[in-house]
Amino acid sequence: MKLFKRTRLSLALFCVALSVFLLFPNETARDWEQIKTDGTLYVAVSPNDIDCCTQNDTLTCFHQELAKAFAEAEGVAVSFVTEEDMNESLKKLRRGRCDI
Repeated sequence: MKLFKRTRLSLALFCVALSVFLLFPNETARDWEQIKTDGTLYVAVSPNDIDCCTQNDTLTCFHQELAKAFAEAEGVAVSFVTEEDMNESLKKLRRGRCDI
């Protein structure tokens, strides 16, 4: 009987640990040194921002122009990640998929 309880407890602990690893991946936001080493600054932009417009299938906005100027001044490339949902943008930021 003790073996059965111990096995159930071990299985339950394994399931909890597995759930934690699956639900909370070990991804973190990047610091400036990591961004410079990678050579690309990833910027989340929303096509719904009031200062954005689309011309010739290209998204253009004030934030985008600022990010381009900053990246150029710092010697890194810039890549824009379009995300309509602010919550998704924040998740990507926390997980290191976007930098700003």
